[in-house]
Amino acid sequence: MLQSPFFSLLKQSRCSFSSLLVFFLFAIGCLCASCRPEPEVKAKEVEVSIAFEDFEVTYQEDSSNKSNPQKVSNKDATQAAIDRISLAIFNTAGQLAFSDILDIENNPDIPLLISCMLLPGDYTFIAVAHQTAEPTDAAADISSPTQATITTSKCLRVYTYSQTVTILADQPNSVVVDFGKRVSSTVQFSSTDVTPEEVYSCELIINSSNAESSAFIFNPTTGFASSAYQYKVVHLKSNYEGTFQNAIMNVHFLLTENPELVDLTVNMMDASGAIVRTRTFSNIEAAPHRCTRLTGSFFHSSVESSFIFDTVDDPRVDLSF
Repeated sequence: MLQSPFFSLLKQSRCSFSSLLVFFLFAIGCLCASCRPEPEVKAKEVEVSIAFEDFEVTYQEDSSNKSNPQKVSNKDATQAAIDRISLAIFNTAGQLAFSDILDIENNPDIPLLISCMLLPGDYTFIAVAHQTAEPTDAAADISSPTQATITTSKCLRVYTYSQTVTILADQPNSVVVDFGKRVSSTVQFSSTDVTPEEVYSCELIINSSNAESSAFIFNPTTGFASSAYQYKVVHLKSNYEGTFQNAIMNVHFLLTENPELVDLTVNMMDASGAIVRTRTFSNIEAAPHRCTRLTGSFFHSSVESSFIFDTVDDPRVDLSF
């Protein structure tokens, strides 16, 4: 019986089926291998050196001489009366990539340099430098690019720095932090008349109607405080050669805007803390890195008499009363 060509082909196909199956599986394997992604090459961290340099201080040697120009000087941390420096580095997701502090007050010989390892990419560098009231005061706590906290019994000089930095791959990177002018403001008080014997201390209060605080929260990117805090400092007569006459007393504070109107309350107190004389000066225009000095007769003038106000950017503006 003759077989048709179809059955002959089918018989031959059966014999080669195993070979075809092996070839087919091999081809599928090669295809899958060619589609498999290449292993990802992880970026390597690079060394980053951060140097803290100039603090810009403007001063006027003789304020009575209005023709005397202001002088600008770039100071180091000690010359600018800075005790603590905090650094925080955030990635593009807002996550903290690195942080460190420099305790200059308790380690005066340490170099103003911080080194770290970072992956290449973009970062936001935030730094806060400030003067402390006590040796135990902590450095500023930087929780985000827009929030930092200084915890202290009294606020003093404050500088901030905010900058976006691109860290390059396969090479060391250097970043220079130039703080520039301070973000804090200052009011100075000076009484020209004789200090009564019973006066023991002078209390200066900015925003006396606000609640007292020992934690000052501010935006290190703008330098502005989140609230109009009360700022208080007590000066002892014994620290001024036994008299407040012509003495210059400071109170430092942060602003919520530029400019900002603040009130200054001056309390002259006896040894028991009782107020001998008090006066409040309202609507003093304050600005960052500005010093406003109030000068006049405090004890023997009428309440209605006015002080002379003089205001210039760091260090001061003089106002008479």
